[in-house]
Amino acid sequence: MMNPVLRREAITSLRNRRSFINLTLYVIAIVAVMALFIEMLLMNSRGLLFDPADVKYSYIALTGMQIAAIMLSTPALCAGSISGERERQTLDLLLVTDLTPLEIVMGKLMASLAMVLLMTLTSLPIYAICLYFGTLSVLDVLGMMVFFLVSACAVGSVSIYFSCKIQKTVISILCVYLLIGLACLGTLIWSVLGIAALQSNLAPNQAMPAVEPFSLALVANPALGFFSLIEHQLNMNILSNTLSTIFITAMGQKIMQHQYLFHLIFDVLVIVLFLFLATRAINPIRRTEKGKHFTEKKRFTKKEKKNVQQGQEDSSAQ
Repeated sequence: MMNPVLRREAITSLRNRRSFINLTLYVIAIVAVMALFIEMLLMNSRGLLFDPADVKYSYIALTGMQIAAIMLSTPALCAGSISGERERQTLDLLLVTDLTPLEIVMGKLMASLAMVLLMTLTSLPIYAICLYFGTLSVLDVLGMMVFFLVSACAVGSVSIYFSCKIQKTVISILCVYLLIGLACLGTLIWSVLGIAALQSNLAPNQAMPAVEPFSLALVANPALGFFSLIEHQLNMNILSNTLSTIFITAMGQKIMQHQYLFHLIFDVLVIVLFLFLATRAINPIRRTEKGKHFTEKKRFTKKEKKNVQQGQEDSSAQ
């Protein structure tokens, strides 16, 4: 059975013209980017310099544009799902239904990510140009789509959590954007500075430790995960070779070789964790009732003890 929240949100969004206008503008933008690169290739071909392998640069530009659009649009779509209900004063009505908090959170998340799914699916025909020139395979394109969707789910789950905890939609969106910036730039800066400080504190003949926390922070970097997948698909080692000269520990070398796999595992853990936290955050009424029930039970127990003691005193007096 379809989630009631998802059904309601899907019907509402499909009746909104703005969603289709934004989707149309997005498709026009990625078609324009691809057309620009094709025109550049045709200009080079007039000088007998055409190389089908150059189509890979259009693939990099197209996927880079998509991952940037997903990272920017997902918080705007998800971070107001719960806080918007609170602002419209309809959250209490949603909580008193037969739906569990998990069903509410999952319905809001899936409904918000439906537009991201449409954005991903509408761009698939454009990748046929790269497939035509033999730059990459169908499995590469599908792998990139999976990376897009998993990344969107991770950002969406974090956005849902902030939407549950923060009452204002604008503040929750800004918090998610700040967290994305820290994940992209903060982890890289902290890792580079940490490795530099670790190297400076070593003795002249002392080897680097095999395990250190600085390289592990790169697992949370979505930008490095994206470029790592690009290099794996196109057999390029520019970024990995550059970072391997900085992160020279055994852990750093291992992460640099398969950073996109580690990042996907990290995203799955983020999804599970923040969905769990959002489920607990959206259920304050039941926790309050549970606390009241415990307090009343405790008070009732004290009252019972007092009555028993009073009865014992009366029986002894008689």
